[in-house]
Amino acid sequence: MKRQGLMIRSAMTKLIVILITTAITLPLPSTTSAYKGRLLKGLVKVISRHRRALSPSKIDELVKMAAQPKGTRAVGKALGQMNLPKEVIEDAYLRIALRQGKLERSLAERWFYQLRGAKGFRSALSKVIGHSAAKTKGHLNEIAIAAEANYRGLRVGGIGVPYRDPLKASLTDIDLKLSSAKRSYAIEVKAYSPETRLPLDHIRADFNTLQSYQRDHREVVTVFSFRHKPRSPHELNVLKLEAKRHQVHLIFGDPSSQAEQLKVLDMIQ
Repeated sequence: MKRQGLMIRSAMTKLIVILITTAITLPLPSTTSAYKGRLLKGLVKVISRHRRALSPSKIDELVKMAAQPKGTRAVGKALGQMNLPKEVIEDAYLRIALRQGKLERSLAERWFYQLRGAKGFRSALSKVIGHSAAKTKGHLNEIAIAAEANYRGLRVGGIGVPYRDPLKASLTDIDLKLSSAKRSYAIEVKAYSPETRLPLDHIRADFNTLQSYQRDHREVVTVFSFRHKPRSPHELNVLKLEAKRHQVHLIFGDPSSQAEQLKVLDMIQ
């Protein structure tokens, strides 16, 4: 009986410890909403140190606006009416994208300090917050390559720089312009998934645009960048043939790898 009593007391002690530990570990119902609130505030906390950086509540308001039909345009109009400095607008777009779950905080901070003020950075960010997943992916890829290239010592001359293509007889753009002490680069950037069937007619037209741009800017080296190599051997061969025919350099890989390839190209050119 004595032994049985000791076993019961031991079991009760363990149960009390478990209950106390659980009570300490789990947030009380009254504090759960506050905990979530702190998480959200962390997402929208300012990146820029400018005194006019928008408050978290204003960012939340813009996030809701962006979720509406034609929300990107509405956000752009709202920011324009505030007469904000350029870096504050860049900060706002990055924090909206953070709140939308489209990029991580550490990456947003790195991009801001590497690209703030760069031509086309604000415009590219405004397209990131839109509803189209494909456009978001494409513009995030352009920004990432620009940031990685800047980190490796190349100057960012512009993202999405307007160019009137005489062949297309319309206004298009050069996705990314970079430069070093020796030369300048005009880059067409694609982020197709490896299993995607490439729109070869459109890609040929982009090769033609790069060739036209090079004719107008003789000192520029033209590059066509792809996030992934296509799985189709036929499509890969077409890309290689078109690149050779148009005298365009072809590179593949993630933004870091592409920036490394550009740096090597700059060394051997």
